[in-house]
Amino acid sequence: MTTMFSDKLQKALEIKKFDRPVLNRSLDEIHYYQDLTKKIGRFAVPIKWTPEMAKHYLDTEKNPNNRPLHEKKVAKYAKDIINDLFIENGETIVLADDDTLMDGQNRLAAAVNSKKAIWSLTAFGYPRSVMRSFDQGDSRTLADIMTTTGWPHGETRRCAAALALYINYIDSPDRRYARGKGSGVVSNQYMMDKCELYEDVLGEGVNAIKYRWVRRYLLSSAVTAWMVLSKKDKKACSEFFNALDTGANLASGNAILQFRDHMIKVKMRSENMTVRSSTKLKRELGKEDSPLIETVLYSQASMIPIYGEQKLELILRYWNLWRQGKKVRQSEKLHGEYPIVL
Repeated sequence: MTTMFSDKLQKALEIKKFDRPVLNRSLDEIHYYQDLTKKIGRFAVPIKWTPEMAKHYLDTEKNPNNRPLHEKKVAKYAKDIINDLFIENGETIVLADDDTLMDGQNRLAAAVNSKKAIWSLTAFGYPRSVMRSFDQGDSRTLADIMTTTGWPHGETRRCAAALALYINYIDSPDRRYARGKGSGVVSNQYMMDKCELYEDVLGEGVNAIKYRWVRRYLLSSAVTAWMVLSKKDKKACSEFFNALDTGANLASGNAILQFRDHMIKVKMRSENMTVRSSTKLKRELGKEDSPLIETVLYSQASMIPIYGEQKLELILRYWNLWRQGKKVRQSEKLHGEYPIVL
């Protein structure tokens, strides 16, 4: 039976208190606990893992038959450690009864990479045979965490995706983005910290997706765009999204009208839609009295996925054209970078 700060363990530690090494300064503490398991069985205690201690257990001899390091996860943890966002939350680093590492290698690697110590509950005395039962559950997503912590604005999945895209936007070097990479190497803890920082504007951004058209064609990228554009000009931002939603009273060549046309075609292509009549297309475009639109046929081969980063780039590009009052006759091209917002 596992013992965690039981009377038996406390008594053992008190008896040995004069013989114990100075805590958290060397591997002696871990060796002491390993010996203690032979007397009282399995238990777990908080350990301050220095980069040197972590490196020792990441060596091949002490870390046999483990999975390859998850480099992206290591980078996320290291970023949190450097920014003092890594917290001791009860998740354990597990050492086997033969003094080898069974669980926690990514966290230890992050301590090495960040060159900073971390506190972690550390379990001792388990046989290596229990490793087969590790990591059976699903990881918590940012949306899951937002829900359990009482996010007040609803739409947690869409808000989580929008926040990830916003972090990608503000962190992109030279405004270039990695297509489909979301927020990159940042952890949920980092994202929750940003969530608190941007809560008001993110909550306002949820209003952008209440619109029928925007919700259908732009999804969470609309929330991110609201976060970006409302900082530039909140009144103009509201006008832009209202016009984008309705398509009403927009003259030929208006950038918003061209954007609507662009996104409708993209969505049809992504869904592999076959348009055999111009009626539905005219209705979507709000051009009931326009000339007949030639029948459009998109095959499976023409499907082109469009990611959140690309949608955000297009929103910002059409916004700039609209702000400049330019007439637009053809769809904007993607450049793989976010434009400077006018």
